[in-house]
Amino acid sequence: LGNGYMIESAYAPPGSWAAPVAVAVLMYHDIGENYNRFVVAPWQLEQQLIWLRDNGYTSITPRDLVAFLDNGTPLPPRPVILSVDDGWASTRVFRDLLTAYGFRGTYMLPNYAELTPDEIYELDQTGEVCGHTVSHPFLDQLDYDSQYYEIAENKSWLESITGRSTTCFAYPFGAFSDVTTQLVIDAGYRIAFHAWDGIQWFESIDRWHVTRIEVSGDWDLATFASVVSY
Repeated sequence: LGNGYMIESAYAPPGSWAAPVAVAVLMYHDIGENYNRFVVAPWQLEQQLIWLRDNGYTSITPRDLVAFLDNGTPLPPRPVILSVDDGWASTRVFRDLLTAYGFRGTYMLPNYAELTPDEIYELDQTGEVCGHTVSHPFLDQLDYDSQYYEIAENKSWLESITGRSTTCFAYPFGAFSDVTTQLVIDAGYRIAFHAWDGIQWFESIDRWHVTRIEVSGDWDLATFASVVSY
């Protein structure tokens, strides 16, 4: 799906595919040993990836989700989007751990991301990069022109690096207004992500405010499992 990756065991034989009922979109921010609400330790992330793998979850990216919503392109039975926001240097740790366990990442990147252009290009080849504004403001507190600049300039910057259209966007702080959403659409995005509100059930999906699960470093594995399970 999306970039040509497929885990054969996650897909049903032709003619027997049943559409999944939901997607768990996990939102991480930083990876480090001083774990707290916004920082997940590497060993915690590794435990979570093992749990996801052993419980039948398969990673997809927003492009895969768009293809499912627009064209009915099959998804695995239990899809998960593993997203990390803000482009901190620890994104490299996130990427490496996901790769080690056979998952693809989704990277919400502002223009100040602590990553090289070559790294951003590679992230979009092996997973997917998404817009996250130029400077990570509360968009609903900005005027029309300032919002448009934050949204459109960030998209142009990412596309100048990846060489292809950026289809996904994440609202910083989960903050938006009706104007914000329309600007995201006008800028050419095809899907946008909220910051909270849990598992996204397909029967109630709003493609411009796809819900996410904020993963906290304060969680033990049992809590993670209870929040992510569907």
